[in-house]
Amino acid sequence: MTDIPVPKPPARRPKWARRSGFLALFILILSGAIYFALPPVATWQIESQLGKLGAKSVQVGGLSINPATGQIELENFKSVGPDGEDILVGKARLRISLADIALRQITISELSVSDADIDIRRDAKGLWSVGGFPMAFAATETPAEPSAPWQLKADNIAIDNSQITLNLGPALQKAIVEKLRIDRLSTLDPAKPASVSLSVMTSGGQVKFDGTALPFAEQPSAELSLNVAALNLAAFKDLIATGRIKDISGVAAIQGKALAGIGNDSGIALSFDGKASLATTRVRTTLFEVNAKDLAWDGNARAGLPGTGAAIDALPTMDIKGTASASDFAFLNRISKVSLSATSASFDLTKSGVTLQQDPKNAGSTKIRSEVAARLTNAKFDQPESGLTVAPEQLDLTGQIELTLPPQTAAFSAKLSGVIDAKALSGALKPAGIDRLDARTFRVTYKDALINLAANGRISGEVTGSLGLTGVALEAPKLGVSAAAVSVDSTANRISFGQTEAGGMKLSLAGGLTATGVSSQSTDKRWSIAQKTAVWTGTIAIDPTAGNSPAGGLSLSGDIELSNFQAILAADDPFRLDLKTASAAGIAITPSGSSVKKASISGLSTSGSTDTSTLPRIGLKSLLVTDIKADKDGGLDIESLRALGLSGRLVRDAEGQIALPTMPDAKNTGTKSPVPSPAPADKADTIRIGSAVLSDGKLEFVDSSVTPPFLIETSRFQASLRDFDTAKPETNASLDVLLGLGQFGRVQIDGSVKPDLEKTTADLGVGFKNIELFKFNAYIRPAIKHTIRQGRADGDIALKLTDSKIDAKTLLTISRLKVTPAPTRKDGRIVESGPPIETALGLIQDSKGIIKLSIPITGSLEDPKFNLNDAIGQAIGGAMQKTLLTAVKIAFPLGAVVAIVDSVGAPKISIKPIEFTAGSSALSPALKGRIAEIAAYLKKKPKEAPSMCGPATESDLAALKKITPKANRETAIALATARIAAVRDELVSAHSIPAARVFVCAPEFVEAAGAVPSVTVDLKN
Repeated sequence: MTDIPVPKPPARRPKWARRSGFLALFILILSGAIYFALPPVATWQIESQLGKLGAKSVQVGGLSINPATGQIELENFKSVGPDGEDILVGKARLRISLADIALRQITISELSVSDADIDIRRDAKGLWSVGGFPMAFAATETPAEPSAPWQLKADNIAIDNSQITLNLGPALQKAIVEKLRIDRLSTLDPAKPASVSLSVMTSGGQVKFDGTALPFAEQPSAELSLNVAALNLAAFKDLIATGRIKDISGVAAIQGKALAGIGNDSGIALSFDGKASLATTRVRTTLFEVNAKDLAWDGNARAGLPGTGAAIDALPTMDIKGTASASDFAFLNRISKVSLSATSASFDLTKSGVTLQQDPKNAGSTKIRSEVAARLTNAKFDQPESGLTVAPEQLDLTGQIELTLPPQTAAFSAKLSGVIDAKALSGALKPAGIDRLDARTFRVTYKDALINLAANGRISGEVTGSLGLTGVALEAPKLGVSAAAVSVDSTANRISFGQTEAGGMKLSLAGGLTATGVSSQSTDKRWSIAQKTAVWTGTIAIDPTAGNSPAGGLSLSGDIELSNFQAILAADDPFRLDLKTASAAGIAITPSGSSVKKASISGLSTSGSTDTSTLPRIGLKSLLVTDIKADKDGGLDIESLRALGLSGRLVRDAEGQIALPTMPDAKNTGTKSPVPSPAPADKADTIRIGSAVLSDGKLEFVDSSVTPPFLIETSRFQASLRDFDTAKPETNASLDVLLGLGQFGRVQIDGSVKPDLEKTTADLGVGFKNIELFKFNAYIRPAIKHTIRQGRADGDIALKLTDSKIDAKTLLTISRLKVTPAPTRKDGRIVESGPPIETALGLIQDSKGIIKLSIPITGSLEDPKFNLNDAIGQAIGGAMQKTLLTAVKIAFPLGAVVAIVDSVGAPKISIKPIEFTAGSSALSPALKGRIAEIAAYLKKKPKEAPSMCGPATESDLAALKKITPKANRETAIALATARIAAVRDELVSAHSIPAARVFVCAPEFVEAAGAVPSVTVDLKN
């Protein structure tokens, strides 16, 4: 056999050194083909040529060559490369055109390899080697003489049952090439794709693909259809778990079309269009851990793997679009322990997808950008260190995210914008005392939100956006409250958060917040509150380091407005408070104290649960308070307070107790307890009031502990208190009070008080005028055994209080006093009247029926003492020196109004009764004419002081029952009282008769059938 000279192969171009590992198999086959196509000295040539490449040893078990056909067969080939890795080939057959070799062209019509074992390695510098030989097969220096490159043309390449070992440093993977077929492989036409079909059995499962490749193009590439039925990722743990990825498991299935190409830096560009799924997935990185029962993805992905010189943990450049879904999904941040889970999740990345690339401004940093629409069902977000838990049944997220991953660290920073919608949300924030926070719907709109996770796991961030919730429910047992709201909305809010060194979460919310349909109640059901709207503008902050209790770390600053506010104290007779509006401006609440620049309310009212309730009824048109300060020790400072239109009603029950709101006992014993008062302290809390003014007030007091029940009304109530400061108990605070008592009575108090809450010290002047005494029969009758029918009191009291001790002197004037024996008791016995009181009154009255007394008062506020003996004795002594009776002269006729009556032989002037329609107190024009005539007479007799009386009759009661079936005698007496008041008001208001001249009587019910509903006007003559 004639030897065929073998030309020395020229030096390879440097670009061959940049070929990547995915073409290593092609290069290996071609290298073998070149050296196998030799004459009978081929064995020596193989050994010598591989030796030039650095082979430590070369063994050829068997070699046969047929020069006529160009067929070469090889058995049991083994070479050991420079780094100790080897290449084993059990059998190989090659059919080559020997004639083309002279033309520096290798033409292969058949190449088959079986039972081969090849090692492929990538070192720390990113350089590849095959079977121990570097991918640069020849020297890269410029050859001494230029020569034409070798060309390759190959078809019908087949590799069966061969093993490839992939060595990437710590990672070592073996794969069996079950079947490889290559056709149309040629360097003559590098743009013409070669066909490839491959079936590989890896340690994790079988991988199949077929397609085309351009291995000899300027930038080699391949396009393959990929089919992976079930690939166990745990088998590739040493290959995948590098850099940030620490562990991986799961079963993958992939179907689709893949594209791969090599860049100028030996980096690999990859793309994939198709579907992928993972079952029982677990991925653990330096930062997080992800678990899922099933993961599925349908779309396309583009990736660029780092090339020569890249850091070992450098992340690939990626661009991913498509849709994804997951079931039983769980995410855990391994540093902060923040977790997110969901029974199912879906992600839509079809718009702009996810991009991952190196940050050009920060070497080694990676940026991830995404625009995603996601939905999670039965989701749960948990941050154990802060106690924050959020669990919506459905969570929808639409938005953009930009994530920055610094090199060699578990930290990250994120910038987000978008919208989050949640349904049936439940959660908790236990450091703030909130054990449960639910919402029917939840929406957050945010823009340029910043979130940072430090390497030590502490998370912080800032979010600007709006918040909307409906169907809100809150439970905070440590704070003793639960609450609900129809809706909560906020706009242009800024939320900042960050973890403390102890792991707690600091939160701050700045902006506006509007709540509608708000309701709350105490945990023990003692009270409840409801309001139509609450509008907050300001900042709410939670700092767990600022206080020991959940509420201790809460601080607020801003303004609030409430409308249609209602509060209820729960009891057998619930006590209700209503407010039309309330507002507070300049609020500042911190753990050390609180202040409010201005607070106001309008339309306040309190009442019991029914119209017959005896609980206090209080009304207030408006209240304005400025510059309020309260410290943590209970001190209170108010610069000014103004109350307008105060009205109230207090009731004392039959047992003598003032009816006050009560609540069920805290231990639920069924007993009632009054609204708790502050416990006494070692040192009294300080209170300062710059000025407090009350105007246009009206109060009513009912006492059911006496018979008949006592009722008194005050009107035109006004009061002021100035310069009251308990921190300066030696100073004087001024006090002024003015009120009307009854219809024409008046009480005035003025003077000063010492601002000492322990002992009362005051210097006050008290004056009262036009006090109708019959209204106080319930208190007077038990003492004098008589009923006052008529009488008026005026007086002055000089009151001095020193350490709660009384030193007072009362000057009392009683006018036109008339009494009658007390009525019979229910058992029929007459009350003992004692000595004839009429005689005593006659002795102490002057000729005008006036009694003047001076009464000293001593004792204490708890036990005042009165001494009337000297006062009455002095009055009687003076009365004996005066004439008790005077004659009455009539200066002119009284017309039809006045009748001369001589029932006891002495002339007496009497005005005809003013008769009313039964059941009515209305003044007809005729009655007003009668009253005008009476007024004309009284104006001519300025010293005349008429008294007015009038009965309640059976005819009145009958008429009232037609309108109100439940009407009784008390109703009829109230009607008679209204008639007397109507006549008196007409005299005073329409005809300017001084109220002090007119006396009224307490009406009685007259059972006589013929009694006429009327008002009689008696003259003192």
